[in-house]
Amino acid sequence: MDPNESRQLNDRMDALSGAIASLVKRMQALENRIAVADGSEAAQQQQTYTPPVVEYQAPVEYQQAPVEYQQTPAEVPAQFQFQPEVEQQPYYPAAPIPAATETRDLESKVGLAWANRIGVVTLIIGVAFFFKYAIDSDWIGETGRVVLGVLAGLAAIGAGDLLWNRNQKTFAQGIGALGVSILYLSFYASFGFYHLVPIQAAFALMVLTTVIGTLLAIRYNSVALSTLAQIGGYMTPIALSTGQDAPITLFSYITMLNAGAVWLGRRQGWKLPGMFAIIASSLIFTGWYADKFRPEKALIGTVFTFFNYAIFVLGGNAFLSGAAQVLSALGLAALWQRDSRNFVFLLLGLTAIGGLFSGALRRISLVAAAFFSFWFAYGVHLDQANPQLFVGEYFEVITVAFLGFLGWCYWWIRVEKQPAGGTALTILTLDGIAYFAFGYGLIEKQYHSLGGLFAVFAAAVYIAIGWMLWNSTAENRAQVRNSALIAAVMAITFLTLAVPIQFSAWRITLAWAMEAVALAYIAKRVEAPRLYWLSAFMLFLVAARVLGEEMPSLADPTTYSVLANTRFFILTWSAIAYWLTAKYFPRTWVAGMIYVIGHVIFWGALALEVAGLVYRTTGPTGYYNANLIAQSILLGVYGLVIISIGVVTRTAINRILGLSALGLVVLKLYFVDVWELSRPFQILAFLGLGVLLVGTSYLYSRFRDKISQIWKDDAQTS
Repeated sequence: MDPNESRQLNDRMDALSGAIASLVKRMQALENRIAVADGSEAAQQQQTYTPPVVEYQAPVEYQQAPVEYQQTPAEVPAQFQFQPEVEQQPYYPAAPIPAATETRDLESKVGLAWANRIGVVTLIIGVAFFFKYAIDSDWIGETGRVVLGVLAGLAAIGAGDLLWNRNQKTFAQGIGALGVSILYLSFYASFGFYHLVPIQAAFALMVLTTVIGTLLAIRYNSVALSTLAQIGGYMTPIALSTGQDAPITLFSYITMLNAGAVWLGRRQGWKLPGMFAIIASSLIFTGWYADKFRPEKALIGTVFTFFNYAIFVLGGNAFLSGAAQVLSALGLAALWQRDSRNFVFLLLGLTAIGGLFSGALRRISLVAAAFFSFWFAYGVHLDQANPQLFVGEYFEVITVAFLGFLGWCYWWIRVEKQPAGGTALTILTLDGIAYFAFGYGLIEKQYHSLGGLFAVFAAAVYIAIGWMLWNSTAENRAQVRNSALIAAVMAITFLTLAVPIQFSAWRITLAWAMEAVALAYIAKRVEAPRLYWLSAFMLFLVAARVLGEEMPSLADPTTYSVLANTRFFILTWSAIAYWLTAKYFPRTWVAGMIYVIGHVIFWGALALEVAGLVYRTTGPTGYYNANLIAQSILLGVYGLVIISIGVVTRTAINRILGLSALGLVVLKLYFVDVWELSRPFQILAFLGLGVLLVGTSYLYSRFRDKISQIWKDDAQTS
């Protein structure tokens, strides 16, 4: 008996035994109730003694039986009755797949699939070696070699199909691939080696082989056969090349192969044919461009580029569409390297088509590829060419592209009510940056005085689109308004750039500091973490200008008044900007660092003013010692003030910062001042520091209870 049938019978018997035991128990209980009702002595005896009923317990592995094996107390389930016409499936309890099964699967893959593929490649190499040996030994004539090869290829294809019909599918795929490979070799040898047939006939035969390989790939559902057919198809024009340039024939053939590959990929659900096609056709185009291209052939290459672009975009997936967009733009940059006018308009047209396809196919990745490819290809062409135009093709085209991409963002977010995700916001942000970078380069060459107005124009465009988004009544209003705030940030950025372009000096630092605060405020309002990093970047620019431009700006202390000068004003403004930005930042170490840097800038501003005052008071001779002691006193007083602020405002960061300042004063006094100062200044320094330290100690002693309570509150909230 089959083990499965035996197991099935045992399961049924176990379940039936359990049902019978339950039925006996119910019958015994029913007899007891009848006897009690009759009042007989037997009933009394029956009531006092109840024979034990042994309940059946199924084995552990069968206690979780499926529904069809469970029984009700009332009757034996009907599914346990003998029904020969219904085939019952055996029940197998859940158990992990044994390691032996995994081993068998791996063994099957190695023994069947891998061995088949490797064996086919080995046979191909063996056939090639055999033909080479037969040629060297002059066993077979040229015609006989080709005929034998064709017959062997057709025989292998026929044998593979026969094996397929006998359900040996994996093995059949390998034999079919072997036949297609032998046909390719034979038809190529008929022209390339022996010149038995004209090139047109050899070309047609290799195309026929490609078609046969594709049909076999469909029949066998084999992507490996498809790839083999593609390799032969794309190698055909290279293998049969005579050295003469025939771009129309070449590009027509490649376009046909690309269309077939995309169609096959969509029909079978394969990604590999399309990816192979776009890589192979790009390599063939690159080889033709490097060896055969002349400027008069640019139109032929352009037609080929647009035809294949449409094939991959309409028939391919998102990856193929994006790759086709980028490669086509780079192809145009290469074809029209010496003709800037045609290039910029063709590039703009290709980009517009990409935007239209993106909307029609709901494929946002395509417009992202169009955005990247436009600015990248334009930059590549601009680097190769030497543009001399301003109010001409270059500036007009990039302005149209700039407005077009912003318009697409508005349409996608506002009209189509699509999520304002990373792609749309990235385009909304980077579009203005790219436009300003290229546009300002064009303006700078001939119209330098218009640079500030150009930045104002870009800011005005962002203000307009931000205003239209902000007043939206769309369902996704929150997302739309976040996009509007991004546009507002870009407008602020361009207005900030307009300041240094049109003005100079401290006004640049002032504007950048204002922008950093505005970005942090907007980031907090709309909960946009990315804007915090943009705000931090603006603070970095502010710090760079403070160190490199503002602090060294007033070198001669006799030329400015104490506290009433532009340097102190801009440094104080920068410090306030740091403090306000830290207020709007999340309560993390970044906010703390920004707050501390603000104090460093403000202390630096005070230190410069004190140094100038000391210089004007003592003159050059006594300046060094006086300035050392004055700076120590300033840092000590500053630390004491910060500690006081920390006590009053219950902020630990201020208390720690003040104590740190006092610690620096102590280090400076013991490791610098004591060795550099004369005796009177040493006495003054130690006395001054002692007073400050005692004052700090008194402050902590006087407000000890309050500070202790602050520490307790901080510990409870942390």
